[in-house]
Parts: sequence; C-alpha cells; structure tokens
Amino acid sequence: MKYIIFTICALGVAACGGNPLSNPSSHAALDSAAAHGRRDAAIVADSTASLMDREGAILSIRYKEAHMRAMGYDKAADAYIEAVKEVVPDSIDRG
Repeated sequence: MKYIIFTICALGVAACGGNPLSNPSSHAALDSAAAHGRRDAAIVADSTASLMDREGAILSIRYKEAHMRAMGYDKAADAYIEAVKEVVPDSIDRG
C-alpha cells in the first residue's frame, strides 16, 4: 500500500514539475529566445566578419524565426527577432 502512495506522489511531482522552456510562452523561453537573437545578431554586427559570413548569419536568423513561427512559437519568434533588431536594426527588416 505504501508503494502505491509513493508512486502516486512521485507521479504528481513529475507532472507538476518540468522544464520552464517546455512552455514556449513562458518568461524563461522568451528570455532564452531573446538571448539567442542577440548572440546570432552579434555575427552580423561583427566588423571583422566577411560579407559572406554576415549574409549567412542573416539567412540563419530568418530561418530560425520562420521555423519558430512554423512550430507555433510566435511569441518566442517575436522575442528572438526583436532582440536581433536591437543589435542590428538596419540589417534586419520586415518584408
């Protein structure tokens, strides 16, 4: 009997816990998306990077944004692209 109670308690804790990034609208997920956006934009902003590296970084940024949106993570995609625009506002435009 005590094993059943222990099992039920363990399942309850496991169900309530979890990774904060498993919810794409959580503050942790949005902060993570923004941090990745700033990191990816740093390549575009790097003055020592070649033109091809910058172009590749912009394509990668656009791909990541589109992939997040395709997966239904619109808020994370918005946080990602807004962080990119903070670092390189003239290099990333909508359209």
